Amino acid sequence: MDGITEIGGIGTLPILRRQGFGAAVTTALTTHARDHGVLTFFLAYAEEVVPCIYGRLGLRARSTSPASADAGYAAAPRA
Repeated sequence: MDGITEIGGIGTLPILRRQGFGAAVTTALTTHARDHGVLTFFLAYAEEVVPCIYGRLGLRARSTSPASADAGYAAAPRA
């Protein structure tokens, strides 16, 4: 499907967490994707705290159910 991509597998070693590394990588990937016409991201995660991180990066949940036709996170409008 055009305009949709998946981002997953981003992790940070425990000793390096809370320093912005994961956010920087996620921001770089979403910026690149947006520059190429992507508006919806499927963001895989294994820990329940991760959706909060996506929200801080300007992404908003459309649905958290993979069975939903509206599943994924939508890109926030550019400033």
